[in-house]
Amino acid sequence: MPKDAETTTCTSCGRKIIWTLSPANKRLPVDARRVPVYDLEPSINGARVIKRGTHYISHFLTCPNASQHSKGNERPSRGVES
Repeated sequence: MPKDAETTTCTSCGRKIIWTLSPANKRLPVDARRVPVYDLEPSINGARVIKRGTHYISHFLTCPNASQHSKGNERPSRGVES
């Protein structure tokens, strides 16, 4: 969990979220549960999957009611690394 993170629940879906800061220094809700991140590495037989770690994902990507809370029309396209 990020240092000084504020954990709460989403008022729309009830999932646990963590409040953190975006690179633009704005409050950003992320899912409290980290998700695995994988890469594909080329090999002689095609490609193999390699786990690269875990990341927090923006709650705007997973909340079924995200459009009610997002101030912009664009949804984030990536998670927040820690």
